[in-house]
Amino acid sequence: MQTGLGLVVGVTGPLALNVLTKQLKSKDSIIATSSLFMTISHLTKIPVYLTVTASLLTDLNLIIDMIIGAVWGSFLGTRLRLRSNNERMIQIIKVLLSLFAVKMIVQGVI
Repeated sequence: MQTGLGLVVGVTGPLALNVLTKQLKSKDSIIATSSLFMTISHLTKIPVYLTVTASLLTDLNLIIDMIIGAVWGSFLGTRLRLRSNNERMIQIIKVLLSLFAVKMIVQGVI
């Protein structure tokens, strides 16, 4: 469902993350589950995009740079997550989700 919405609507990560913060109590479970959802969602989009357009292959350098950035971000995020307090991290996630929601609403209005 998340992949289908992602193809039509766009950003579905915050939607899943919002549900996960209500269902799970551990920052590790929230991040790991969200990461798994995003991985599955993005991998299933590849064949769809390749069916629709061939320009995906022309942007291969950008895709490789994005993969490298995601790996480095995961590495640094894991180090920070392991050092952080569970309750504090969940509060930070909720605040960031709220700010992201406000940003999306403002962009939709303008």
